[in-house]
Amino acid sequence: MTRVGVLLGGGQSRRMGRDKASLQRQDGTTLLDAGITFLLGACETVLVADRGRHPLPAGAVAVDDPGQGPLVALVRALRLVRGDDVAWVLAVDHVAPSATLFHSLEERLEMADVSLAEHGGLPQPFHGVWSARCHAALERLVDNGERSVVRALGDLDTRSIAAREADALAGGPAWAEDVDTATAAERHGLA
Repeated sequence: MTRVGVLLGGGQSRRMGRDKASLQRQDGTTLLDAGITFLLGACETVLVADRGRHPLPAGAVAVDDPGQGPLVALVRALRLVRGDDVAWVLAVDHVAPSATLFHSLEERLEMADVSLAEHGGLPQPFHGVWSARCHAALERLVDNGERSVVRALGDLDTRSIAAREADALAGGPAWAEDVDTATAAERHGLA
């Protein structure tokens, strides 16, 4: 089994008002760079769906992302993940991803399509582990017009970890924090 990272960073950032992937952390790295570095720490390669907006470092490969939302970008990335391989899927605006939580999600995947944690009563598909086996089902959903990742999860065999356990594994709830607004960016020290 090979582990591949998938970094989703091609959104339009409407609520933010600017490209989230380019936001800089206090150490000067961008959220895009931080996400790639995090995933390369555990994955052989990282597939980046960012609509080709950013130069990518070694170890990162651009995915053909037509800008039709995260489900389409995920399907395009999963086309490149084969057989029994798994994808650690991360949204670029997650500011504190947890390798411990990702490892635990991967252990629980077994023969399921996706393994994810819950936060605030909702599944968190962009801090989750997806099997290459689910690609065909997702492709069919997209071909039939589906664009909601949460609705697509309803057609997949999904394993989940409750929020309390996820927070304990990750050392707190920061793993689920994302940056959707300028206020959130400011709170996390992003410029």
